[in-house]
Amino acid sequence: VNPETCAFQEHIAVLWLFGILDRLRSIEKPIIVEIGGGHGALAYAIKRFVPNARYLLFDIPRSLAFSTAYLTVVSPSLWESLLIYPNHLFGEITSKLRADLVISVGGCLSECGPVQAAYYVAGAARMLASNGVLLEETDDGSVRCGHDPKPLLESEFKYSESARIEGPY
Repeated sequence: VNPETCAFQEHIAVLWLFGILDRLRSIEKPIIVEIGGGHGALAYAIKRFVPNARYLLFDIPRSLAFSTAYLTVVSPSLWESLLIYPNHLFGEITSKLRADLVISVGGCLSECGPVQAAYYVAGAARMLASNGVLLEETDDGSVRCGHDPKPLLESEFKYSESARIEGPY
């Protein structure tokens, strides 16, 4: 099995085990924001579980070329409620947004530089609804680009590693 498929399954399992998918389905039009959405596979999977969600995906422009192609092929109807934006519009688009779920997985916050990571973390904290959830996963604890995003997350969120769940699911 493709390791990426396993990783996406793990993210879905975490959202299910913690009741987040059920909570999102109970909201008329939940808003989900994904920072660093890559080729769009997680967006596709989550939209299958929460079809009424409005999904905003942010990434660097060259990744958006892949996510646009992938999502158009696997589910053209997603475009009715899925919006993709280049990362430089993150602050402008999300400044007045209240998100029910913000996602940053696959090491996104450790891949970008510390200034960009701080920008994303502050934006996520600002836009989360009062009962919103941040799903953040930074690979294996390795530090890329000279910084560890954990202190940034701890400064804005009640951050805990206790939610780590061991598979298989």
